[in-house]
Amino acid sequence: MKYASSVIYEFLLLECPFESKLTSGLIVLEHGRAVHEITYDQLHNISKGETRIIFAHNFKIPRWECCSKDYEKLLFQSSILPKVNKLFEAIELALAFKRDAPRIMLKGFCGYHEER
Repeated sequence: MKYASSVIYEFLLLECPFESKLTSGLIVLEHGRAVHEITYDQLHNISKGETRIIFAHNFKIPRWECCSKDYEKLLFQSSILPKVNKLFEAIELALAFKRDAPRIMLKGFCGYHEER
């Protein structure tokens, strides 16, 4: 799968935060539930977990923590269908070889020739 492909869709869902302050005065927002979905050309990722965001006095974010508890990676059928078809072709070829191998071996190694 190509991760370098462009992002088609991105979504971040955050539960209402619990706000607290550190002794240094920094503001902390903790989200007990966070869902991050991102869709690429051939792939869809879903991460579920918790986030903790720390804001500095100027409201810049010096630290962002995310703990993923559940992670799903979904492949689009159109992206794997050609590979599945190639796999079936390889299986059919292997089965055909297995079926025809004894006759081929007799021809090559024993000088056996089929009568016409």
